[in-house]
Amino acid sequence: ITNDYISWLNDEEVVRYSEQRHLQHNCDSCLKYLFENEASDKYFLAIEILEDQKWKHIGNLGAKVDLKNKIADLSIMIGDKNNWGNGFGTTSWCMAALSLINFLNLRLVTAGTMSVNKGMLSIFQKSGMQIEAKLSNRFLFEGDEADLIIASGDRKTFENFLSNNDR
Repeated sequence: ITNDYISWLNDEEVVRYSEQRHLQHNCDSCLKYLFENEASDKYFLAIEILEDQKWKHIGNLGAKVDLKNKIADLSIMIGDKNNWGNGFGTTSWCMAALSLINFLNLRLVTAGTMSVNKGMLSIFQKSGMQIEAKLSNRFLFEGDEADLIIASGDRKTFENFLSNNDR
């Protein structure tokens, strides 16, 4: 939990398509979230890149795991806007999804997003995830209704992406 992380969560552009857009965050609220994850079936992962021989935190992934059904629901935030559009989101997404599948012996990784979230829809498409459902009008977004798009991928989905792309 860094000042950068907290600022990302309070940046309207970063959380534009997230339910975090409805909240105001501070160090206490973020630490509470972290501790709740540690005490549950959720994972909270950092996305870092090597820059000038130092690791730089650029975003986070969250995963809610259902071991009984062998499924994880994954989410992502690239908070460092200087690293938007560089492919770090899709690569991190696929690496995290495949790690969850392999280490926890899961069948599927799922995710949902608003139909207007082109960045997340791009991750679904580039990673090879399959659209499973569209739930109409599940969100109010900037005064309009938006659909919920749900996608999933299995081991082969994420292995295919990672074997065909530089890591």
